Amino acid sequence: MNKRNIWKYEETKEMLQIMLDNNYAGSFSSKHRQNMEIFRKIENKMIESGYPYKNYMQIGVRWKNLKNLYMKAKRSNSKNEQQLFPFYEEMDNLLRQFYSHVSGDENTTAEGDGDETTELVENKTPAAPERKHPRKSVLDNTIATSKQELSDEFYRSQKRLIDYEFSLYVRKEEEMMDRIQETTRNMIEENMNKFFTHLKDVLAGPSVQQVEVIETYE
Repeated sequence: MNKRNIWKYEETKEMLQIMLDNNYAGSFSSKHRQNMEIFRKIENKMIESGYPYKNYMQIGVRWKNLKNLYMKAKRSNSKNEQQLFPFYEEMDNLLRQFYSHVSGDENTTAEGDGDETTELVENKTPAAPERKHPRKSVLDNTIATSKQELSDEFYRSQKRLIDYEFSLYVRKEEEMMDRIQETTRNMIEENMNKFFTHLKDVLAGPSVQQVEVIETYE
């Protein structure tokens, strides 16, 4: 059993697809035991599909977390945030099943898979409070725009600073290479001058044969 309950993308997609295909979201009720049976069915179908590492309790926790993330994205009324949630479309379809079940059953309290379902019913129309405060919405948009502009300006400033530091580094590196080349050239020229001076002195002196002849006559 995966004690840390870490879910891969493919595992979550398979779990949601099983729930969609079998209308499990519309089968949740206020009875805890019945909901656990639904999670057990999902566990069995995931095993059949080749995903044997998640038990029914982990599936229940994953479902609750996904609903919380979905409701947060939905309440934001931001398409960007909704797009950042990779399972938004699947959760939207599943919770439509759930709402359809709730509206069609007048004799239940529609608790869903546990105490968190009440949150879904209470937040069925999350945008309603914002309609009473249009100025707040405008202010929020202005603040969001200002934050984005500040973020963009900060990014541009950082980029300019990095470019400037890099240009300084390149310039210093070029100067250092120029100094190394100049030093190397001076050393080569100095050694070449010494070599040719010594060679000139050697050639200007008596040859070996001349020295031997002189020694013989002596």
